[in-house]
Amino acid sequence: MKITQLGHASLYIETAGPRILMDPVLIDPHQEGKLAIFPQREVRWEHLPEIDLLVLSHHHLDHFDVRTLASLPRDVQVAIPPSSLLENSLRQLGYESIQKITPGEWIELDDARLLFTPSAVSFPEVGLLIQDRGGTFWNQVDSVLTLKHVDLVMAI
Repeated sequence: MKITQLGHASLYIETAGPRILMDPVLIDPHQEGKLAIFPQREVRWEHLPEIDLLVLSHHHLDHFDVRTLASLPRDVQVAIPPSSLLENSLRQLGYESIQKITPGEWIELDDARLLFTPSAVSFPEVGLLIQDRGGTFWNQVDSVLTLKHVDLVMAI
């Protein structure tokens, strides 16, 4: 497994199976023009690697950037927490293959397993644990964890 941080919460994860882009915020300034990544980065859209799965953890603007999402291929499978806001926004952008993920749910993709981990917040949010033959990676994102959540992951 190879993990590349693209700035702030944006990750590109290459597993033994799927290539996953999580919480892409690739255009600066972001968060309605309030923040930018430093040092400044330049995204060459034509050189972005292929994506098999796009994961959005929650609706905060530092994880859900409409301008970035409008620049990505719309035919990719998208996984989101159970959020009408996220789903409706993605559909308006032209995404069609959207799967609402229940926290605690496993998904098998090729040679990788993905567990969407819960968060003790008042809005829909998930973390992502990925396992493949190369190892295990857990991106908690901004999750607020309880001992029950930690026990769930430690039991794996």
